[in-house]
Amino acid sequence: MDSRGAGATAVAMLDRVRRLCRGRDVALGYSLIVVAVVITLAVAPRSVHDELVLHSSTNLNNLRHHPIYVLVVSAFVLASPVELVEIPLLIWAYGAVQRWLGRGAAVITGAYGHVGATLFVAALLATGITRGVISPAVAHVEDVGVSYGLAAVAGLCTIRVPRRWRPAYVTVFVAVLAVALVLFHTFTDIGHATAWAIGLGLAVIVSGARRPHNPG
Repeated sequence: MDSRGAGATAVAMLDRVRRLCRGRDVALGYSLIVVAVVITLAVAPRSVHDELVLHSSTNLNNLRHHPIYVLVVSAFVLASPVELVEIPLLIWAYGAVQRWLGRGAAVITGAYGHVGATLFVAALLATGITRGVISPAVAHVEDVGVSYGLAAVAGLCTIRVPRRWRPAYVTVFVAVLAVALVLFHTFTDIGHATAWAIGLGLAVIVSGARRPHNPG
């Protein structure tokens, strides 16, 4: 291939990348920050890694002492590099909402799911500890990640899925959430289900708002 052909190929590839990134800057920016944080924590000493993750966790102890800080920071921290497998789905879901409803809607939906599910789980844990059915030790557990916000955004995306694929889309997500609840019995899984329900609720609201009004 001569230089002219190579140049044309490079231009075509750059144009393809631009088209792919267009309308997904929120998703890509969020993902880059998360990946950067994961890399930073991965190269840090284990003691530093564990301390930073625990300090960023939305557990009851942290929510009691610095709630705003952990509600924000926890959405950018992953406990393990393995959780980076969520990044492709994050880019797709946040990108789909941004292209459909705009940057603000993508950010608000993710934040609403993350904060709403976190506070719902915190209320359940606090109630369980008060009633003596849950160990007080859970007030200090790690709870960080992008999954609550992602679940809410994916729930909102339900009405963007083509109608013929929508039942399968919903079935897969419900099955994954149900299996996780049955197998692991963790409050994090309850949080995922809560965030997904928040996203579905927003989908109903958006669908109703965008439906043409027929006064007759």
